[in-house]
Amino acid sequence: MTDDTGAFCRHARPRRPGRSAGPLTGLTFAAKDIIAIEGVTPCFGNPTWLHTHFPAARDAHSISLLLHAGANLDGITITDELALSLTGENPHYGTPLNTLAPKRVPGGSSSGSAAAVAAGVVDFALGTDTAGSVRVPASNCGVYGIRTSPGAVSTDGIIPLARCFDTVGWFSRDAELLATVGSVLLESDAMPGQPFTRFIVIPDMSAPMDKGAWSIFRAAASSIADALHFPLDDCAVRPPAPQFERWPAAYAALQSDGILTEHRAFLESDPSFGSLVDAASSTSQPPRSTLPTPRERAKR
Repeated sequence: MTDDTGAFCRHARPRRPGRSAGPLTGLTFAAKDIIAIEGVTPCFGNPTWLHTHFPAARDAHSISLLLHAGANLDGITITDELALSLTGENPHYGTPLNTLAPKRVPGGSSSGSAAAVAAGVVDFALGTDTAGSVRVPASNCGVYGIRTSPGAVSTDGIIPLARCFDTVGWFSRDAELLATVGSVLLESDAMPGQPFTRFIVIPDMSAPMDKGAWSIFRAAASSIADALHFPLDDCAVRPPAPQFERWPAAYAALQSDGILTEHRAFLESDPSFGSLVDAASSTSQPPRSTLPTPRERAKR
């Protein structure tokens, strides 16, 4: 199928047939361009990364599972630069088209995967979610998307952003296919424990939310619980003193430290950053251990 969405990377378009029999036989999928495809060099949304790294020696674990289940790989999709934004705009490679709202951004960082699914170019697509990188583009593009719990699906073969938060997720246009893909990625990884029997909602999390948004969320949660025939359980997690307001800052510090741990050498190489990453790095207040930006170093 022709891609008019700008969702796919231009430096490579790998196509691989899946196994002839399996639950996903005959379906097509794409993968975010931080997920290893044997023989393909990922660009991580940045041209300097592309030109300083080598092709993957083997497929990521999630890719192997999907091919074994019969799905046909049909390309790799654009990500925000370093998977470090939620808008879906990449200054080097463009912004994938949001077919639901063409004048709006698709959301990121798994922008190309969501856009390709929304446009019907592929049946489903893999993404990753560290701080909303599946959930945001799924919402923006009007498709189903899921962030799994950390460790539920192996991140083997995936370029890390901040390992303690990185997860695998996927997109589809219908809930049934979302579940089928999940049965492949989750059951094949032999998750321990009993089958799911509860649907948990945390009312304390409504504190920073708009009341109207919480009402919509609660109604949707009730519908999902009814469809699954699970009880909807409220779970209290709020500590004695208000702490939720501190969570975003704590998360940002941990994520920044994780990024530095993973990519110190690359950051020190003065790569060519686009405006979004450069602006974010120069206006945020990460932990003291975070490296100065190239712009800051030039001033010293």
